[in-house]
Amino acid sequence: MVSFIDIVTDGDILNETDRYIQYHTLNKRIQYDSNKIVYKVMPDLNTFKKDEQMLKTLHEQHKQPFLKFVFPENHSIDSELERYLKENGYEYSWIELYINVDKDFVSKDNDNIDVVTTNEDNLVDFLNVSYEYDKKYGTDYAELKIEVSKNQLYEDNPVQVLSYYQGKPVGTLLIWNHEKYVELDSFAVREPYRKLGIGTKMQAFVADFAQDKLIILVADGEDTAKDMYKKQGYVYSGYQYEALKEYE
Repeated sequence: MVSFIDIVTDGDILNETDRYIQYHTLNKRIQYDSNKIVYKVMPDLNTFKKDEQMLKTLHEQHKQPFLKFVFPENHSIDSELERYLKENGYEYSWIELYINVDKDFVSKDNDNIDVVTTNEDNLVDFLNVSYEYDKKYGTDYAELKIEVSKNQLYEDNPVQVLSYYQGKPVGTLLIWNHEKYVELDSFAVREPYRKLGIGTKMQAFVADFAQDKLIILVADGEDTAKDMYKKQGYVYSGYQYEALKEYE
């Protein structure tokens, strides 16, 4: 079965030790998930402070105004470290891993919905929908994602997927294709077009693509869409805490 440790990070490994993996990816300089420390072993507070200073020094050198740490799978943060994170301006939360083995997505026939892969003719539609979703993380990030998406069009991984409703571009997702599984990522449907069966049809598209492979997705711990995932056959597999600090 797939766990968090199997999920491929879209970034370059700068350093790997017995305690952690450090990602640093300058061509995705402000993309949090490409520039972070992922712990293999839960740090105590003093160890975390040393890692924090090391990462801050590196990021300041490259004008990266954030710090991101990911903690070991299925381990809670102890009260001392939790208090430190709160007192020092970190946002911390958890993510959850869901796995779909059956891939039984019941999608009603609906001529209003089309799901296609991205190409040079519809790339602008994909970029516009993605930008609308990504700008909640800041315009710098959204603009970086535009450049990343343009480059991804000509790469084998990920596969960009775009949905239309009555000819209007309304949804996007990425399919990361790996040996054991496919990962559904950046799944978004524009708010006015939700609950119309678009998301289910997009996931049915992923199921056809996956064939015999597992489908996985990672959801925010407080994501209200988790109930929908469970109804669609996804099974909870584990959790992982993350901490993010942004600064001037």
